[in-house]
Amino acid sequence: MIQIRKAHGLSWLLPVSRMELQVCVEAICAAIGHEGASLDLNLVDDAEIAELNSSFLGCEGPTNILSFPSADAESVKEMQKGWHMGWLALSLDTTVREAFLYQQDVTEHAIRLISHGVLHLAGYDHGEEMFDLTDKAAAGALSALATA
Repeated sequence: MIQIRKAHGLSWLLPVSRMELQVCVEAICAAIGHEGASLDLNLVDDAEIAELNSSFLGCEGPTNILSFPSADAESVKEMQKGWHMGWLALSLDTTVREAFLYQQDVTEHAIRLISHGVLHLAGYDHGEEMFDLTDKAAAGALSALATA
């Protein structure tokens, strides 16, 4: 099950509905071979993600997405369908700002960030394999969105 939560008082800021976003996240999981897995996606503002970034990673300031896996990378490789991957925090403020700066569609940028975060939950680290899977997952989510 995909749980999507929005911080209290935060504007939605995305040009897709909560249901459409859920379809995208399910498609991302399916594209990387983790269909049926569950995760929590928390939509937050820059202040909240900066606090998480500082508390958990010791980094100052906001970032676009943070991943908090429920298992270590070695355990993830042995997980079966239906396991809880962990949770993500996506800053809507940063997502919208970056999409504007990079001249990208907000939905596509958000899906790419979420794909990246889900891959971290699945035990992937930065590198060619992760970048290729990010492309595959984002394409699967955009395709699912087009037919939703």
